[in-house]
Amino acid sequence: MESISKNKLTDEKIRELADAAFPGCTVCKIEEMDAGMCNALYRLTFDDGRKTVLKVSSPGMHGKATNEQWLMESETAAMKLVEQDPRIKVPKVLFYDDTMTRCSGKYFFMEYVEGTLMSRMKDAPDEVKRDLQRQMGEAVRLIGEIKNDKFGIVNSGIEFDSLHGVVYQLISNVVGDLMRNNADLGIPGEEILAKLNADKAYFDEVTEPSLVHFDIWSNNIIVQDDEIASILDWERALWAEPLMEDRFRSYGMNPDYLEGFGQTEFTPSEQRRLIWYNIWINLAFMGERYTRGYMSEEQYIKTRDQMLSHWKKL
Repeated sequence: MESISKNKLTDEKIRELADAAFPGCTVCKIEEMDAGMCNALYRLTFDDGRKTVLKVSSPGMHGKATNEQWLMESETAAMKLVEQDPRIKVPKVLFYDDTMTRCSGKYFFMEYVEGTLMSRMKDAPDEVKRDLQRQMGEAVRLIGEIKNDKFGIVNSGIEFDSLHGVVYQLISNVVGDLMRNNADLGIPGEEILAKLNADKAYFDEVTEPSLVHFDIWSNNIIVQDDEIASILDWERALWAEPLMEDRFRSYGMNPDYLEGFGQTEFTPSEQRRLIWYNIWINLAFMGERYTRGYMSEEQYIKTRDQMLSHWKKL
């Protein structure tokens, strides 16, 4: 089932947005892209052969999840920030409009990067797959070298003096969303937050905020000639710690990835935080049953049980 949060636009509206961004250019082809579960994506081809990608936010609160109020603000700011380091491959932001005057959502146009999604390279030689994992880990390390003086959500105004502050805020937001929907968490939401507060010392060991993409996995990576050509979907960018990244979660601990990242062993405190990051992502997925409308009851129960299996490790 398709996500209900996508902001579908007519071709006429898309041409209107393109005219505002690229005066004098004529759009000759519009293709809706199937990537992503929150925002709508369109690939546009101009009459001179150039291509661009239009990304449009959901109306209102981006599907009504509390943690999704700043997606486009965070994404465009993070992309522009990362663009300054040529070692990190990211599409250029070409035009951004957050006024919501031309359409019901915020939107931006970005550079179209030719290549193949890493997730579609299942038939590639094992050596190539391993090298791409290393490249992915190295990219996460390089992104984490970009620092800030506060923890928080990129370009949202949400800032904290501690890592625990931002983690508590984000987890409490998703727990609150679930509780407002009378969702079955398997344990009381208040108990989750109380335990997170009790574990504050584990998070306080991290004192320097690093840039985190949060969702670097094979479906967000474009590959050209066996090299990472672009990293997509920066909408959940944080000032936090790199261990929050997708491939550090329980399903993604690839040894080649860890080699590229430069860390293969984790301290007891790091392992404790990793458990919390797994709990957090499962809670977020559970919340998508209500904001995206595509998750069946069976899928919800499976995701909840995964969350509870991590909870038992605390």
